[in-house]
Amino acid sequence: MPKKPYVKKLREEISRKLDIKTSYIYEKAKSLSTKTQTRTEDGIYLLAAQSGINLNKYLPREKVSEIRELLFRIKQDEPLSRSLKSTSKKIIPKIISTTVGKEFKISDPLLTQSILEESKNMSEQVYPLLYVFENSVRMMISYVMQKKYGSNWWDINISTDIRNEVKRRIDKENQNPWHGKRGAHPIFYTDLDHLSRIVQNNWPIFKCILTSQPWFTQRIDEISQSRNPVAHMNPLKKDDIQRIKVYFKDWEKLINAKRSYFS
Repeated sequence: MPKKPYVKKLREEISRKLDIKTSYIYEKAKSLSTKTQTRTEDGIYLLAAQSGINLNKYLPREKVSEIRELLFRIKQDEPLSRSLKSTSKKIIPKIISTTVGKEFKISDPLLTQSILEESKNMSEQVYPLLYVFENSVRMMISYVMQKKYGSNWWDINISTDIRNEVKRRIDKENQNPWHGKRGAHPIFYTDLDHLSRIVQNNWPIFKCILTSQPWFTQRIDEISQSRNPVAHMNPLKKDDIQRIKVYFKDWEKLINAKRSYFS
């Protein structure tokens, strides 16, 4: 079977980057593939990732994710510096860096360029939208509930299970007084599912602002599916990022259209 063209290109880039011969590349790739019980071809991809080469230039996204998982398993067993060490020459991992925003520069010799680029993409394109959306929903709920029920609305009109979960989080946070608090009001200890349920349980007072209950709950559910991977430091696909942008823009338009209600 003929070799895939990107295997040859990767082999050449590894050779240049690590200054080693082709024979050693296959030796090292074979060792990596044996550890992970995969093909020698995957061993070459692993060696490339360890060397800081951006696999996204050569492989499909699904394959890149697979190689990252294999690489993580290897890192649990031995330090990265040992996996890149030659019998005749010690290879020091190249420090790769990226800049997030205008001033924040991050670097890490254990990560590939693609992972750092993902961190930049998530922090600049995704996280701000999720942050603003979630807190905007909280503020909308707080305003509507207080306007209808007064300042004690949380204790009187929020279901017991939500209040108990929030209390548990507050009590746990109070065990670490050295750490900053989430917020002054209990609603800042809620998650998106709680917010959705609060609106559903009090729908008569929210229907004057929100288009419809299914419209709101659907967006909360779908944004939650994207929020959870981001909260656990995983990247989103382009389609998921685009969906967040569309939903955020919908929410922004809605709140601006109803702004007289909050005056």
